[in-house]
Amino acid sequence: MPIGNNTSGHLYDTTFTTNGPLYSAASGVMTSSSAGTAGAVYQAGTPPAFSTATYPSTATGTGKILIANGTNWVASTPTFPNSAGSSGNVLVSDGTNFVSSTPTPIFKQVTRTLTSLEIKNLHATPIEIIPAPGSGKTIVITTLAFYFIYGGNNVFVAGSGQTINLYFNNTTTFVTASTPVTNAMIVSSTSRVTAFNPSLSGNINVALGVVDNVNIAAWQGTSVTEISGNANNDNTIDIVLTYYVLTL
Repeated sequence: MPIGNNTSGHLYDTTFTTNGPLYSAASGVMTSSSAGTAGAVYQAGTPPAFSTATYPSTATGTGKILIANGTNWVASTPTFPNSAGSSGNVLVSDGTNFVSSTPTPIFKQVTRTLTSLEIKNLHATPIEIIPAPGSGKTIVITTLAFYFIYGGNNVFVAGSGQTINLYFNNTTTFVTASTPVTNAMIVSSTSRVTAFNPSLSGNINVALGVVDNVNIAAWQGTSVTEISGNANNDNTIDIVLTYYVLTL
């Protein structure tokens, strides 16, 4: 091809950079960029030029993504899934790579129905509502609701001081200073509900060991005499708790 300068009427510069890409300068003259560094990419600009950062020339592993190391772009050490998984899944580290996983909610909810027979034996046999969470952990109740469902036939018989409460470790310590199932609710001939936030209704202050890795149970701890009555055994109490597990 003819090589000359702008005054000779040719369209090319007289010299080019070895391995440098050609481009058209503003004057219409063909010239060349610098050769760039191995792994750099050619980018548009005035004039066009190679990137400062470099990129890998090969795909080093399935599922890896490009990540900056402060100087260049390199393949990530962990891998990422190529499919989204089930609806609602999130990316979670398994300690080596990232995987699509069902999210673990911070807050949990549990519902337990106390039968009439369980209520009438609740002093001798506390009913576990939430199992012990494991060593170094405790259960924190955020909201609770108790629904007394009157079966429509006959009432419970209970002494004036008999109530039902939630306890750590079956029978050790009140979960809340307030009483969720009062005597009036137990002997009621109509369905009733009580609901509250324990943190707003009375707090507990106990040694850490009392709440470490213990369950939460419903217990009639106010009297050794059991609740009686309700011959039809059709009155029940639904317990609904929202909680989270706290690492101590």
